Amino acid sequence: MGSAAGWLWAVIHPLVLLLSYTFVFSICLNMPPPAGEGNHSYSLYLFAGLLPWWLFTDTVQRSSSSMLEHAKQRTQQIIEAYESIKSARGM
Repeated sequence: MGSAAGWLWAVIHPLVLLLSYTFVFSICLNMPPPAGEGNHSYSLYLFAGLLPWWLFTDTVQRSSSSMLEHAKQRTQQIIEAYESIKSARGM
């Protein structure tokens, strides 16, 4: 995290995926963009739809792994909160 290779991978990975999707869908399968989308490039059309999806999936994957890595800390915080509520009520 934070290395030059990490930043480089963050740029190269979506570009390689975009190029491969563009090759498969526009060249191999010869699929045009949907009607009414104008004469814009097919790769721009793909990128506009895939970029939000990639951001969403990356966020969910990172947050779930973070939750698992810090499970003990979350459990301790819940127990401490419960103990403070319990002592405030005089139980």
